[in-house]
This record gives sequence, structure tokens and C-alpha cells, in this order.
Amino acid sequence: ELTAEEMESARNRAKHEYFARGFEAYLLEGTAPTSSLKKLFSQMKKWPVRCEVLTADEVYLGQSSRIIAALQQGGAAVVLLHLDCEHYVLLTGAGEDTVDVFDPYYWPDACHDPRVQPVHDQPTRMNRRIHWDVFNTEGMGHYNMGVKAKRECVLLFNTATRQDGETLEYSI
Repeated sequence: ELTAEEMESARNRAKHEYFARGFEAYLLEGTAPTSSLKKLFSQMKKWPVRCEVLTADEVYLGQSSRIIAALQQGGAAVVLLHLDCEHYVLLTGAGEDTVDVFDPYYWPDACHDPRVQPVHDQPTRMNRRIHWDVFNTEGMGHYNMGVKAKRECVLLFNTATRQDGETLEYSI
């Protein structure tokens, strides 16, 4: 039997997923689940943001990954993965073999894998730092992206501040 807190958490998760899937459908197809969300999504679409959708074999983390390239250019990525269920997280930065992750359903003790490190001092940027191989695993464990055929990712760039290859090379 679920506690009141667990039930509230499940309701909030469902609301967030409904909003995220609705916005994704609006970006891809121009449809929204309600007229009020369509109005909101149309306003959000005017933001200086460029999106790219990656699926299946395109969704992996590594030196030649489009996801890592986007993070190195100042972009972000929304990735579908597993955390007891299908779950979206925001990737905000890349290290040598890790990514900085903002997990909206952050549970301090959700994962006991040493490759998944909690980050407590950067709440507006990340709350986890996770090794690439955890994401790339085709299993159903915490923070695994699962089988390649079902992987999804949306890359996000601020068109006003995106670093091109020349700017990136200079800054490194």
C-alpha cells in the first residue's frame, strides 16, 4: 500500500510526463492535448531554442556522440531512460567520461552504483554526475537508456548563445 507521499509523487510524475509528451508532440507534429497547452506551447516555440530529435542508434554517449557534442556546445539534452519506470532527465554538461544530470525526481539514495554520484552543491545545474557506460547499458537498471531501438533524446540549443565548432575549439 502506498503512503500519501508516494501517491502524491506518482500524481506529480504523471503530470510532468503528460506535459513533456504534449510539448514533444507539439514540436514534432504541431498538436497539443488541450487548447490552453497549445497556446502555451506556441509561446514557448518563440523562444530562441533549436531542437533536434535523436532516436535508436543515434542515442548513446561517447566521443563521437551528437549528445556529447551538443553538451560541449553549451546545449542540453533530454533523455529517456529507466529509473523504476520510463523517466526523462536533463543532461547539462559533459566531462571526460561522465555527464552532468538534472533528475527532476531526485532521490538522494535512489542508486547505490558508484558510477552514479549525487551532487548536492549545484541545484540549478545538476544533482547527479553519471558515467557514460551507465547510460549506454541496454538493461533496465537505474539510469540505463535500455535497448537501442527504443531510445529517445531531444537536443536543445539556445540559438543566441550556441557555440559553433570554431568557438568551441578556441575555448578548449
